[in-house]
Formats: sequence, C-alpha cells, structure tokens
Amino acid sequence: MFKSTLRWVAIGGIFAIPVLVPFIISSSMFFPYITGKNFTFRIITEVVLSAWILLALLDARYRPRFSWILATLTIFVVVIGLADMFGANPFKSFWSNFERMEGYIAILHIFAYFLVAGAVLNTEKLWNAFWYTTLGASVAIAFIGLKPAFAVLPDFAAIPRIEATFGNPIYLAVYSLFHIFIALILMEKWRGTHWHQGILGLVALLHIVAMILSMTRGTVLGFLGGALVTTALIALYERKRKVLRWGSVAVLVAVVAIIGTGYAIKDTEFGKTTPVVARFTQIELDSGTVKARFMNWGTAWEGVKERPILGWGQDNFEYVFAKYFDPGMYGEEPWFDRTHNIIFDWLIAGGFLGLIAYLLIPTSFLMHLWVLDPKEKKWSFKNIFNVQGLKQIFLQRDRTFSATERALWTGLIAAYMFHNLFVFDNIISYILFTSVLAYLHFRSTEGRAPLFEDYRVAPETVTAVALPLVLVIGGVLLWYINIPGIKTSQLLIQALMPQQLPNGQTVQRAPEEVLETYRKAIAYNQLGRQEVREQLAQMTANIQRAEGVEQKIKTDFATFAIHEVETEVERNPDSARLRLFAGSLYGSFGYLDKAEETYRKVVELAPNKQAGLFQLGEVLAFVGKDDEASELFKKAYELDTRYDLAARLYAGTLIRSGKDKEAVDLLTKHFGTPYVDDERLFVEWAKAKRFDVVIAILEKRIADNPDDVQQKVSLAAAYKEAGELDRAVALLEKTKAEKPEYAEQMDTFIKELRGQ
Repeated sequence: MFKSTLRWVAIGGIFAIPVLVPFIISSSMFFPYITGKNFTFRIITEVVLSAWILLALLDARYRPRFSWILATLTIFVVVIGLADMFGANPFKSFWSNFERMEGYIAILHIFAYFLVAGAVLNTEKLWNAFWYTTLGASVAIAFIGLKPAFAVLPDFAAIPRIEATFGNPIYLAVYSLFHIFIALILMEKWRGTHWHQGILGLVALLHIVAMILSMTRGTVLGFLGGALVTTALIALYERKRKVLRWGSVAVLVAVVAIIGTGYAIKDTEFGKTTPVVARFTQIELDSGTVKARFMNWGTAWEGVKERPILGWGQDNFEYVFAKYFDPGMYGEEPWFDRTHNIIFDWLIAGGFLGLIAYLLIPTSFLMHLWVLDPKEKKWSFKNIFNVQGLKQIFLQRDRTFSATERALWTGLIAAYMFHNLFVFDNIISYILFTSVLAYLHFRSTEGRAPLFEDYRVAPETVTAVALPLVLVIGGVLLWYINIPGIKTSQLLIQALMPQQLPNGQTVQRAPEEVLETYRKAIAYNQLGRQEVREQLAQMTANIQRAEGVEQKIKTDFATFAIHEVETEVERNPDSARLRLFAGSLYGSFGYLDKAEETYRKVVELAPNKQAGLFQLGEVLAFVGKDDEASELFKKAYELDTRYDLAARLYAGTLIRSGKDKEAVDLLTKHFGTPYVDDERLFVEWAKAKRFDVVIAILEKRIADNPDDVQQKVSLAAAYKEAGELDRAVALLEKTKAEKPEYAEQMDTFIKELRGQ
C-alpha cells in the first residue's frame, strides 16, 4: 500500500505539471507570468522527487536505467555547476532572478523531473496518457491565446500577437511547436479508427495557427525547417507505407511553395500592410531587431574570448554586455540579459565546455533514435560507414520506432534547436524538451537492468529511517527554496502596486507602508534581492520628487535605500547596472561626490555604454567641470554619431563652454539645422544669449501650434533681449487681438517690456 501510494504520488505529480503549470498567472507576485509557473513546477517536482526516492529504495524497478541521454544530462549538470561556482556572480547564477527564474536551481529541478519521469512512467501506456494529457491542456491554452484574434475577425489586419497565459508570444510559439509534433506523433502511433487521427490532426492545425499568430519568426521558420527535415526523412526511409512516403513528398513541396509564396508577396501591399503576413515577409538583415541580434552576438563573442573554458556562469551576461557593449545598440533596450541565441547563451554561461555538454544532449537523443541498437544495447558505429550497415541499422530501429516516428522526433528537435538560435528557453520549453528526453530515455532502456539493481533496502529501514529523513530534508528544502522567494515576490509587488479595496477600487499606499513593505522584502535576502533593491532605488527617487510627502519619510527612504543599494554594490561590485541605480540615487539626494565616484566606476566597467558617460557628464557639468563633461559627451557622441541624444548633449556642453560655432556646426551636420527644438539646448542657448537661435526655435514652435499663448510671450521676451522691442510689442498686440481673454495680461507684459 505504501509503495503504491508513493508510485501514484510520483505519477500524479508528473501528470500535474503540464496540466497546471502553463495556466498559472500569479498576479500577486512580481513578474506574474514567470514566478507562479516556476514556483509551482519546483514545488511539485520536489514532492515527486521525495516520493520517487522512497519508491526507488523500496523497488529496484523504479531506479534509473543507463542511457546516453541520462549520461549527457548528468555531464551537463556537473559542468554548468562548476561554471556557476566559478562564475562572475555565483549567487545570481544559482538563484537567477524573478524575471527569468532559471539559474542552477532550475537546472537541478529539471534534472530531477527527468529522473522521476523517466523512471516512474515506465510503460508505453503511461507515456501515451501523459502525451494526451499535455495535448489536452494545450488545446485550452491555444483557445485562450486565440481569443483576442477571434474578437477582431474578420478584420485580418487587426489581429494582434497572441500570448495566451505566457505573457510573451515567444513562449506560446515554442509551446505550440512542441504540441504540433506531439499531435503528429500520436497520429502516427495510433492504429485505431481514423476519426481519432482526424482529431489529432485538427489539434496540430490549431497549434499551427496559434504559432503563426504569435508572430514569432524564429519559431515559424524553425517549424518549416523541422517540417523539411521530417518530410525528407520520411521520403527517404519510410518503406512500409507508400501513402506516407508520397504524402511527405507533397508536404515537402508545400513547404517550399509556402516559402516561395512568402518571398513573392513580400513587396506587395498585402505583404507589407497585413501585420501577421508582414511579420514573416518583411525580414531584413539590416532591420533593427535582426541587426541588434548580430551586434549582441558580437558582444557575446568578446566575452567568450575572455572566459573560453567555463564562461561567466548563468545569468551573468549583464557583465559581458556592459564590458563589451556595442555603441550601435544605443536604440535598443538598455540591458540585455540574454544573447537571444542558444549557442552564445551556453558559451557565456558555461564556456566551450558548457556548450559542448549542452550539444551532447540532443546528439545523444539522435544517436538513441538513429544509431544505437536497443536490442544489442551497444553502439552501431561500425555499421555507419557502409551502405549495408546503414540499412541494417534502420531495419533494427524500425522494430522500436517506425521510420515516420523517428522522422517526426528528429524534426521536432531540429525545429526546437532552430527556434533557440534566435530566442531563449523558458520553464515551459524546458519542461517539454525534458519530457521528450525522458520519453526517449524510457524507450531506449526498456528491458535494460536498472542501476544499483542488486542494492537491497529493507522496507522497515525505509519506513523507519529513510521516510523521516526524506520528510524532514525535503520539507526544509521545499521551504528554503520556495517560500522566501514567494514572500519576497509578493511583498515587492505590494510595494509597487496600489492597494486593492474590497469594493474593487484602488488607492495609493501610504509611503511609510511602502517603506515597511520593502524592509520586509529585503529581510528575506534571497531570490530577487538585487531586483528588490533596484526597485527600492527607483521608488526612493520618485518619493524624493513627490509633493506632499513629509520630509521625515523622504529621509527615512533615502537612508534605507542608500544603505541597501550600497550593501548590494559591495556584494556585486562589478555590476555596472547596479552602480547606475546607485549613482541615480545619490544624485536624487544631492550627494554629488558619491554620484561622481559611482559613475566613474560605471564608465570603467562599461566604457562604451553611452548611458554611463551621459550620467557622469551630467554630474560633472552640474558641479562646474565643463571641460571634462564636454570630453565625455564628445566621446559618447563619437562612439556612434547616429545617436541623437548624444549629439544634443554634446552640443549643450559646447554651448555652455562658449563654443557656439562648434555647436552650430555639430547640430547642422547631425540634424540639418542648428535650430533643434530640445529643451536642454534651448536653455543653454538662452543662457549663452544666442537669442537668434532662441527666436528661431520659438517661431517654429508657434508655427506648429499657433494657439500657444505662452510661447508667444516667450518669443516677445526674446525679441526684447535681441533689441527688437517693436517686434515684441507688435507680437503681443496681435496676440491680444486674437485672444481677447488675455488682453489684460498682454497689456501688463507690454508695459514690462517698455519698462513702464
């Protein structure tokens, strides 16, 4: 009875993961689409792992069996563990953050999930039930995702990118990608009525639509590539069912036709203006997103060259991005934490050892699928290099996998790997990929003796010793791994969001309540600790600028925030991102010496990142170090002369330094005119008494907005300063005639201009 209970706890938990995890959106947590799913997966995995350990002690049948998939996964876990241990920030590499929730702790849970699924789902019947379970859940997810599309039909052009319950279209795309192939594989394996296969075909079609409407180009292209691989393999190796073989040829032709059609319509009005079509037809290598990807990969490669063996550790691309920042990325998001490429991601996280360890996993999958003889339990390398040997391999494999099933699994892996060349994994894709690995591990080890088969543990020992130990250790780990992170996430979102009242209304929380909430969140000092302190720094700066907040509250915020940010900087001194938050915090409260010192360190850590140069330049200009500030802004501009903000800031320091002509030449070269309507430049021109430029800017403002009375008053004042009193008075008189309601004010201004 006890053993049966353990077995069903383990099996039930494995089945619960694809049923529950994709649907969870935790609005009470920071990053609600990420945190809830990950914590749920971790807790379930920890429970089933505990049950499985006891079950494996009681019954050798549930112990792992050797496969090269298990071996390569183990190697990967060990190598990445070493990379994280010796990386740039081991703490972050282990815990990650709320935005991603990956890190080594995620890898350990994924590995545990593989061990349990590969051991307790030990019959084809159980695995079929598992695949139908995840497929059934996926149908509901697909319909949730398609709901916004249904709402705007038949206006095809209004269909938005869909994301279902994932908060990101990319995550829905890869989720659908897996389930397309799962549905097709179940179709292939089904030997009953045709209507059943028809339903599976409709499910595959449903996910194709969902994947396309996610408008994730890398995934759709990956699917087309996977389809080409699948159909080519079926055409080559499917000998028994000619209908499938010729059908695959038809699909192959159809895929090529789809690609050709996309190319043919890319320059048409339909191809350019219909979002869901344009997303795939208007792909240019020099477009913003694609170009940013290439620049990001170049940045990553510089980091790889610095640490080629074990890399920087997981979640540490931040350091590489800062140190080797490509100035051409000034228009992109300020901080990339991923390279958006699976090769470079693992090169950064684990160096060449980590990448090789990762690539061994799909390699072992394909070797088990195509080369290993499951009956002989040995490699068939000797047969690879001759035609008869290859033929024998494929004949043997057909006893375990049909040619079509092998082709579909291969196509799935090809599509998934191609998808990952342009994006990155998330907890859902990890679960699905690991499930596929666990299934092939099971298929490849049927009949193989389990590891440690001869090791016997008395049932009495299990119940008297192992059970209490597992309950205590498992309970402690479950609390330590999950509860502090959950609490921190909940407290952080409470600090950031208004309070929800029972009647449905929302009210802003009192500043002192917000501060106390931050204190509680920081006290856990675990997962997300840097994110909490970054949000605290931003909140404190907002509190300082806010009106109606008591000075004592502002002081309390400042004291606490500065202490906590400094604490985090001490723990993580090489983080340019964190120091930017610290510098901004110092500047908000007038600690300019500390702000200058902090920004100088930012420039040292990220010499080519314009943001650090801007911030340091602003502080130096404020304290009167105009020449040094000007050199910094000049450097920022010369890093990439296309950057508008850099040109404006550099021109501003030139004006402030009395170099009007150089400023005019710079602005004319960059913008085509010196009369750039930028408030900072406007103030500098006014301070420099260049009223010719001030007048030109104000005249343009009025031309663009003729009803703006305030600008007309300012223009009149500029005319007066330029010695054109008559023009100033004439302008105000005209304004008075056009706007009689301002007549009294205009008369007052006229008297002031005339000195009356």
